[in-house]
Amino acid sequence: YDEYDMSESVDYAVYYPNEDFKQNIYASNARYKEKLIINSQKQDYLCSYEDHCKPNECDCCVFLHCHCRSICPAKCKCYYDAKKAQNIIDCSNLMLSEVPGENPIESATDIRLNSNELKVVKSQTFFGYAQVKFLYLQDNQIDLIEKDAFEDLKNTLKVLNLARNRLESFNMNDFGSFLELEILILSQNPIRQIENQFVNQAYFPKLKALYLTRTSL
Repeated sequence: YDEYDMSESVDYAVYYPNEDFKQNIYASNARYKEKLIINSQKQDYLCSYEDHCKPNECDCCVFLHCHCRSICPAKCKCYYDAKKAQNIIDCSNLMLSEVPGENPIESATDIRLNSNELKVVKSQTFFGYAQVKFLYLQDNQIDLIEKDAFEDLKNTLKVLNLARNRLESFNMNDFGSFLELEILILSQNPIRQIENQFVNQAYFPKLKALYLTRTSL
């Protein structure tokens, strides 16, 4: 993104989100651009699903816990593209107090849990979600992230949005490391303390942007 304007001499920096940033990252639409239907191609479309599995391509479709079967959580909306490169789980605006976790979708790439009533991200909440790149948790009431809550996401996650929650501090032993994380959004939390290790490249070797606007730091 051009708006980062990252300096080669700075490893980490805080940037104020512009209007385009708010409309994209904050709205979970970062990768989608308007395009005329006549100019679109097959890979530009997303298909909704409730229970998706192809028996001719998968040998465990009859089982609930199957690595190639995607069962959309109740009340949520789920989509995948033609190449199966995107598998979006949209559970936003449902007044959820807990993360749906009855049948983890191993091929999920985007998880949208924004605008709910989540208070705690429990340990192993995202167990089994080993391909997630985008996780949206903004606009909840989260005040606690338990140890290993994001354990299964540490090798794939690129964007983590925790804006507008109730987080006051971060403990790196609980938060863990993210080897692929590029964007971390913590804006509008009552954060009073962040450990020095938080900006250690060992924890976030690929971090490009850290947003801490309107916190208590």
